[in-house]
Amino acid sequence: MTMRLAAGLLALGMGCVCARAEDVIPPMEDKVPPVEDAIPPPVKALGAPAEMRFPGGLQIAVTTTSAEAQKHVNQGLNHLHGGWEFEAARHFGAAMKLDPNCLLAHWGMAMATLTPSPETSEARTAASVRMLELLDQGQGTDLERGYVYGLIKYIEGGPKEAANAFHKVAKQFPNDLQSPVFAALFGRGGYDPSGAPTPDEERAHAELEELVKRFPDSPIPLNALLFVRAEAPDLTKDLPLARKLCRMAPEYPPYFHLLGHYEWRCGDHGEAITAFGRAASFYQNWMKENKVGVADCPEWIKAECYRIVALGSKGDFDTAYAASRQLASTPVPEDRPSSPGARLLLWDAKTLPARILLNRGLTGNAAEAAASLPSPEEIKKFHKHSLAYWWIDGLRFCLDARKQIDNGDLDEARNVVAALTQHGETMVKTRPQAVAGGEGSPWLRSFRALEVLASDLRGLIAMKGPKETRDTAFNWFSSAADRQRPEPMMFPPMVLTPMAVRLGNYHLAKGEPKEALEDFNRALATFPNEIRSLVGKQQACEALGDTAGVEDTAARISRLRGD
Repeated sequence: MTMRLAAGLLALGMGCVCARAEDVIPPMEDKVPPVEDAIPPPVKALGAPAEMRFPGGLQIAVTTTSAEAQKHVNQGLNHLHGGWEFEAARHFGAAMKLDPNCLLAHWGMAMATLTPSPETSEARTAASVRMLELLDQGQGTDLERGYVYGLIKYIEGGPKEAANAFHKVAKQFPNDLQSPVFAALFGRGGYDPSGAPTPDEERAHAELEELVKRFPDSPIPLNALLFVRAEAPDLTKDLPLARKLCRMAPEYPPYFHLLGHYEWRCGDHGEAITAFGRAASFYQNWMKENKVGVADCPEWIKAECYRIVALGSKGDFDTAYAASRQLASTPVPEDRPSSPGARLLLWDAKTLPARILLNRGLTGNAAEAAASLPSPEEIKKFHKHSLAYWWIDGLRFCLDARKQIDNGDLDEARNVVAALTQHGETMVKTRPQAVAGGEGSPWLRSFRALEVLASDLRGLIAMKGPKETRDTAFNWFSSAADRQRPEPMMFPPMVLTPMAVRLGNYHLAKGEPKEALEDFNRALATFPNEIRSLVGKQQACEALGDTAGVEDTAARISRLRGD
């Protein structure tokens, strides 16, 4: 299982990404599709992929008649473990062309395209049918057939059954690295709402830690371990491992994205900006060399979004906003509106300028943010291809409410928040469609963000209202802060404001600096070294007469700003 799929399962409450097993591997027909049908059209449109260096990576003996196919399968496997599914699919496709009877190439293609997508669903089905036919013919070694068995158990019974299957394969082949990595990824359980790992998650971590010890020179188990820990509340102790991973493969962009995530979550925003910048640069070079557009490189969009968020966290709002406007101006490829890149542009990049202004929160920012969103007319042509318009329209409600609050029209602000609530109730009904269409993860991230913003808006309205209603703001801000959690799959946050900052400002306004200090520390635990959280903490320390706390916080602010 690819790690993106593993995270997607957890983000969807461990629900199967595919609605039905037959959507992935339908009943066998008399006619086996030709190998060309098993390769996605975007992959077929490109030339053969170049070979990358993977020091310490996977090198598996592949059952094939072609030495070149052997190389392509191993390249595909390493990309699969790195989370770069498109490049993995290119290598598996090249291997399938060279040897149409290569079982592992077909298995790899099925794995690389397992997440639902309108552009790959037919190829995934064809690859799966051909894989089962090759299995029936007795193709492949016992180890290769074991990998296929693990995939089949996933489709039949879900991730736990797959974990059990891969554990059996690992036991039968104790020197194999891939099967125990899959067993851990399939078997993980995620984190509970408090951020604590579930027992299954702890077990997966322990298994991967053991693999890191057994294979110290391989990036495969280390990357898997860092991936599953990426949503933990505190990443500080693992940051040196993320840096080590990039030293092991100093030109591999997915690893630098992972490093950027760890640097940002540890509050090292300057280092995060550098890491995301390197990832984005590597992806840009790859696109140029392979004549690939953004439709097939959502990873570049993701890295750029995160780099821009890190700029804002550092306090460089002007640079972040300018960069976000430039990224948002990237045209959505209208010839491929259902592509991964087109969808990520709509969900994340096109909304980033508005979210940065919403975070800044100055008077007039809400109106400017609303103007920066794609208009309803602009996004209407994409309605059939993406559900991102539900997120964009939800943000439009949020910004309208903020504008009314800024203007002092609290009654109209309440009306807009009520409309936002109705919008959310209707949006819930689209979740099955999002999951089936491969947009389950951005849908869930966006829906949760709208929940956070709705609570925040109600708190802001209460703070601006009559004195007797202001205490209710505490409950609304608490609700917003409780709903805010780390994003899955190493995405930047949808809501860029640490909601615990609202609580801190609430307590400062009430003359309760001790409680405010607790809130700002809570904000810094979620968004380490976020500039406004530090400024709020400094104010709380001043109110408490905590000279040491003021000086320490001032020093952190100075380092963050590069003074």
